[in-house]
Amino acid sequence: VFIGVESGSAQILKNIRKGTTPELNRKAIEILKKYSIRVKTVFVIGLPGETYKTIQDTEQFIEEVQPDDLDLTVLTVYPGSHIWTHPERYDCSFGDYYHHYKGTAGEYTATIRTKALSSEQILSERDRLEAKFLPDHIEQWKKLHA
Repeated sequence: VFIGVESGSAQILKNIRKGTTPELNRKAIEILKKYSIRVKTVFVIGLPGETYKTIQDTEQFIEEVQPDDLDLTVLTVYPGSHIWTHPERYDCSFGDYYHHYKGTAGEYTATIRTKALSSEQILSERDRLEAKFLPDHIEQWKKLHA
């Protein structure tokens, strides 16, 4: 089962109006694992209000729930989305053009930034988490796309 957890931070989940909490996400993963159902989680770094502390909350959440697989991405703000049309309501900023974060592994770029973190810091933290939790990911990607 693929679960869009987004963040291990209660504050970030509240900021994005996710309608869930780390506790509810933790319980859902526990139930799935109890019945031997594999769990893949996805986390987004750079959501409105992101700080080093909220990233630490996400890191701790991943360590606690130990998903079978996970994906880490950086927020991409899509034209027409609420964040795109009302950036003043969110603690983040981005360029005036659409930029999709993913591309070639190891060559990602990001434009999203929060009051606490620059685009470079957000990307660096995402890469750090990937290196910690998915150490073979870049090498596997390179082999698949060689």
